[in-house]
Amino acid sequence: MQGLRWGVADQGSDRRARIAAQRATAQRTQTRNRILIAGGAIVAVVGIVLGFVLAGGNSPTASSSGSGSAAPAGQALASLVTTTTSVPAATMDRIGAGTVSSPPKTISGAPLTSGGKPEVLYIGAEYCPYCAAERWAVVTALSKFGSFTGLEQTHSSSVDTYPNTPTFSFHGATYSSSYLSFSGVETTTNQPQGSFYAKLDTPTPAQAALFQADTGGYIPFVDIGGKFVIKNPQYVPNVLAGMTVDQVAAAGADPSTAIGKAIEASAGKLVAAICQVTGDQPASVCSAFTGAGGGT
Repeated sequence: MQGLRWGVADQGSDRRARIAAQRATAQRTQTRNRILIAGGAIVAVVGIVLGFVLAGGNSPTASSSGSGSAAPAGQALASLVTTTTSVPAATMDRIGAGTVSSPPKTISGAPLTSGGKPEVLYIGAEYCPYCAAERWAVVTALSKFGSFTGLEQTHSSSVDTYPNTPTFSFHGATYSSSYLSFSGVETTTNQPQGSFYAKLDTPTPAQAALFQADTGGYIPFVDIGGKFVIKNPQYVPNVLAGMTVDQVAAAGADPSTAIGKAIEASAGKLVAAICQVTGDQPASVCSAFTGAGGGT
């Protein structure tokens, strides 16, 4: 299983037309789908020119709630996060052993830090169904070390594979922790625009360099302290099909359900990897992990 490819944006009108046609028929597969990011500039990082174009723009769009109808917000949305992140760390470790198809992989490189703390970097897009699924695990895992504010409800594209996968968006959200820093980059919305999707967040040159070097441009991308990386989705989004965020949150808190097993097992892998970059802090979380749920 492989995520969606963030490819080079200047491949010509034939590729843009192909992608538009694929979107229109909703038949793009996870291995053929390439993300074409309109606009941007060639990035030079540590003397290496990265010839890919970054998604531009940082303004909010109407895509966060998708339907435009009343969606959980404020305390209601915070309650959903609390529900889905309530599973004990020991349970996450137990169900995580051997149940995730693509856990975090060990990488060798400079530590990734921010503000003197290990940093978790996420790069994805609101239209991406694999990102939608992985965000549940990321939110669940990181909530063991700190708290989010400003998360918004969204869903993946309605015209892509696994349409309307319910999820949160990291666009505009902030994270507070004594142990970690977190950067969440959503490169596009879930709203089609031209031959692709409307632009949203732009990775910094340093973030873009890590993204390209560690995964070759596939999303979702998660770098954990420069020591572990998510190179492929940890589970398939089909388990979330037809669900609302409320239903996913409730099922995600129940490890006996297929959704609960997928989310909590994936979150457990992330927590175990994070514990290795925080020096097993906090002990109240990390002591629950035996190593079976950790990165490889």
